[in-house]
Amino acid sequence: MLSGYRIDVRDDLPVIIACITFPPRLDVERMFAQIARDIQPHLGDSNSLTYRINDLSIYDNINIATHVIRGMVNEVRGWPGTNSDPRVFSILVGKGDNIRLLIENLRSPKYGSWNIQAFDTLAQALDQIARWERGEDARPPTRLSSETVGLEPRTAI
Repeated sequence: MLSGYRIDVRDDLPVIIACITFPPRLDVERMFAQIARDIQPHLGDSNSLTYRINDLSIYDNINIATHVIRGMVNEVRGWPGTNSDPRVFSILVGKGDNIRLLIENLRSPKYGSWNIQAFDTLAQALDQIARWERGEDARPPTRLSSETVGLEPRTAI
């Protein structure tokens, strides 16, 4: 079986890109667990922060959002290498209804009120990360405050 994803580690920024590839897998729980295991060796200690870009562009025109949402349950538990690992700042790349649905769910209290940042393209995400790293823009908090839960997400989509 194909892996369904590719992991790229950047040398110029503290970035790991988990790119979902074609054909997308439907066993997303297992795939997300494999991605987390593959990412762990590239994460620093508890004092460092790594940006994990989840490039979900493959899902822009394929309706599999229910499968991905099913896989989110384990991604928000803080387990090593997952999107909620305290050493990770998660970012989504992709556009369309599938990505919007993921953002809505991740921002909901049910999934932990994550302040997930999303961009239409990988280039936009990398550009924003570079601005955060240079101190040109303030990096947003990883969690939404109780006052902002349920508000319209501020993303590039």
